[in-house]
Amino acid sequence: MRPPPPVPPRLAEELLVLCPHLVTAADRPAPFAAPVAVPATADPGDRLVAFLGRHP
Repeated sequence: MRPPPPVPPRLAEELLVLCPHLVTAADRPAPFAAPVAVPATADPGDRLVAFLGRHP
C-alpha cells in the first residue's frame, strides 16, 4: 500500500487556520487523536496532519 499523497501546501495553510475552530477537544480522542509534536520547520501539510493527531 502506498502512502497517501501530501496535502498541497497552500491548502494545508488554509486548513491550519480553520481546523482549530472545527476540531475541538470534544472531537478528541475520536475521530481525531491529540496533536502530535512536529518541529517548527515542518511543512504546512505535516503540521496539519500532526494537528489532527497523526504522525506525518
